Amino acid sequence: MSKLSAIKGYLSESEASQYLSKALDESVSLGQIYELCLEGHLTVSAKFIKKAFAVRKHDASASLDTTPAGNCDDDVKVLDGIWDLAMIGDELQDIRHRYQEESHQTYPVCEFVRGLHFKRDNEVYKVRDVLKFAHSDANKARLNEILSSQGYTEEDLYERSLAYQVFESLTDNEIDEVLSLSAALESDDGFDKDDEVVQLETPVHQLVFRVSELDRLIHYLNSNKSSDSKEVKPLTAKEKNSYLILINAMLKDMGFDPSTRGIASSLVKMTELCGTALSENTIRKILGEINDIKS
Repeated sequence: MSKLSAIKGYLSESEASQYLSKALDESVSLGQIYELCLEGHLTVSAKFIKKAFAVRKHDASASLDTTPAGNCDDDVKVLDGIWDLAMIGDELQDIRHRYQEESHQTYPVCEFVRGLHFKRDNEVYKVRDVLKFAHSDANKARLNEILSSQGYTEEDLYERSLAYQVFESLTDNEIDEVLSLSAALESDDGFDKDDEVVQLETPVHQLVFRVSELDRLIHYLNSNKSSDSKEVKPLTAKEKNSYLILINAMLKDMGFDPSTRGIASSLVKMTELCGTALSENTIRKILGEINDIKS
């Protein structure tokens, strides 16, 4: 990873593939990365190239968006910088389509809610493509005052091709104030004939992966690999015979003959004194196997 990427704290899709491949010492394709995202093992993020406008969902865990207008706050928030994909709406379907294109395999259809959703600090926001401004003299006067300071008019804001340009010219405080004058709606069904509507362009963003999230996945996979390597494997026949030969040699050195009748009870007492008691049946079985390899 370059020093610049370390400072940024995120990697593009192709960079993430290379980063994981190098760290895990195996080839990791984009298809595999998308599959990890779909299965919830890896969080994918979005770096906004153009600001998005969204409202916070009241019930982020809802599986179906049955109340599109009432299920969200009225206050509109500006999304910029890096946000995680919530993976409950259209963004989930986008990753699913990317996986199918990269892997040439189908992925089960996922239940999803309408619209783009992003999350940060456990709060989910739904992107809006329209803003409504209630028609009142006070709202109109204040809105025109803010817009005119940047050389724009209210009509420019309602022109879809200019709306984003207008917002880009405003300061953060001015944007907040403009948004405070608006209420987000889901569809034209909720518009009053006297309300003014701003049509917003689809937000532009780039899919990225946080370096910290990639490192978390790498640590998790390496930890599982270490645990697997520590699993006790069954002895091979050759290994088992080697242990039996060694036990036979040690018994003979102590003056015991494995074939002697009644020796098992004596060995039971020895194991008890060592604090690792074995049953007489277990010892008889071991002695029998020793005698088998001697014959």
